[in-house]
Amino acid sequence: MGSGCKICIGGMNMNCVGVDVSKGKSMIAVMRPLGELVIPPFEVAHNDAELRKLSRLLGDLDGETRVVMEATGNYHLPVASFLCDSGFYVSVVNAMLVHGYGNNSLRRAKTDKKDAIKLSNLWPRPLAGAAQVHPGG
Repeated sequence: MGSGCKICIGGMNMNCVGVDVSKGKSMIAVMRPLGELVIPPFEVAHNDAELRKLSRLLGDLDGETRVVMEATGNYHLPVASFLCDSGFYVSVVNAMLVHGYGNNSLRRAKTDKKDAIKLSNLWPRPLAGAAQVHPGG
C-alpha cells in the first residue's frame, strides 16, 4: 500500500467505489487497487440532487469505475438503480459474504467510513455469490 504503483486494466486506471448504505444516506469511498485512496469517505443523501452529484463525480474519475455495495434490505435499491441507470457497473453483495473479508485487524470498531473503504477494497476481487447489476440490464 502507498507504493505509488497503480494497477491498470486495459490501459486504464480501475476505480472501485465502496458504498456503505443505510436508511436515507450512504457513505462513499473510492479506492484503486493496492490501497490508493482516490476520494476519502464522504456522505451522500438518497435524494435526486445528491445522487446526480455523486454520478457526476464518479463519471469524472480517470479510468473505469465500478461500484460495490452491501444488500441492505431495500435501502440499497435506490442507489444501485440510480448508479446503474447512470451507466455504472454495480455489484451488490450479501452482507454475510462481506463480514469476514479483511477482518485481519485487531481493531474491530465498526464505522460507516471503514465499511465504505472495506467495500471499495473488494474490487477487483469480487465475492462469489455477488449479484451483478449491469447498465441497461
